[in-house]
Amino acid sequence: MAGTDLDAIIRQLAKQQHKSLTAAVKAGRDRYLALAGKAKDTAAKQRYRQMAKHAMEEGTAAARRLQMSADNA
Repeated sequence: MAGTDLDAIIRQLAKQQHKSLTAAVKAGRDRYLALAGKAKDTAAKQRYRQMAKHAMEEGTAAARRLQMSADNA
């Protein structure tokens, strides 16, 4: 019985962390996209867009690892 309660708590905490991590990743992506919008030349725009893409990929991977570790616990 205690194991079931512990699993539920772990999943709940993982869900909260997943939401906050996803929000932080989206905020970082939005910051890079805003910089891309303000950039004067096309090279800088492409560079900021690429940085936004990489930030989103890395954040998504971290969220996926977090979810897997919660599932394994």
